[in-house]
Amino acid sequence: MKTPLAMFYRWEIEAANQVFLHQPANLQWSEYTWAEVADRARRVAAYIIEQDFEPGSRIAMFAKN
Repeated sequence: MKTPLAMFYRWEIEAANQVFLHQPANLQWSEYTWAEVADRARRVAAYIIEQDFEPGSRIAMFAKN
C-alpha cells in the first residue's frame, strides 16, 4: 500500500508541470503545479527545521484549507 506521501512524490515526478490546485487570492484564482507545491512544502519543512525546536515540540500550522 502506498502512503499519501509516496503518492505525492510520484505525482511530483510524473505530472510536475500539471496543475495540482487552484487557490483564491486577491479576488482572483492562482494555479499551482505539482512541482510548485512540492517546492513550497520543502521550503516550509526547511523553515521549521531551522527553528531548532526541541525534540517532541508541538507546532501548529494555520491555513485556509
